[in-house]
Amino acid sequence: MSLQSVQDGEIFTVRTYKRIGDYAWANTYEIQAREDADSNSQQFWQNVADRFIALEREFHLTNVLFDRVVISTYIPDGQPYDPATFTSFPYAVLGLAGVAADQLPADACLYVRRNALFGRDGRLLYRGCLHEGFAEGGFPRHTITATRQGQIQGAFNSWYAAFRSNTVFNVVLASGVPVPTDVRLVTDFVVERRIVYKKPRNRYFDRVRNQ
Repeated sequence: MSLQSVQDGEIFTVRTYKRIGDYAWANTYEIQAREDADSNSQQFWQNVADRFIALEREFHLTNVLFDRVVISTYIPDGQPYDPATFTSFPYAVLGLAGVAADQLPADACLYVRRNALFGRDGRLLYRGCLHEGFAEGGFPRHTITATRQGQIQGAFNSWYAAFRSNTVFNVVLASGVPVPTDVRLVTDFVVERRIVYKKPRNRYFDRVRNQ
């Protein structure tokens, strides 16, 4: 596999890298090609990276710096080193959600489910998205407000429809090593009201490769 020639059914990994000061983290997605494509150009992959940045900027706070996006083949890099298995795009842009109140700590995560027709749903946990104005009391944990939930849900709905219409990819849930043995189409994204708490240094976020 390489990024130079996309084949129908191939799976690729997209990672968005972010930071606030010295604290850095990433979110990971898998995408699957619906058809063959001429992908041997920067413009092809830049379009994919730009779309993920545009999505995440909508609900990350303005002190979150988007550092880069790395797109790679699903199959881990082999030996010898093959530069055609990944590409990296620098950004240096900030989130768009104003910090209108005290920011919640890094362990307070926005929780988004990735729905699939069969099996367990996937989940995405996003740090750096919540301040006190987006949260309200609840038991056993705080929740995000219904208004903010609706805003972010709308962003995901619009984004996924445009992503599928304007690229050759679907977002999928993929697992298996070294090749994917379980691939399920993500039918939609669902923004949950409950806030999920994960330690600032957690393998869910920190399992990404340094590229």
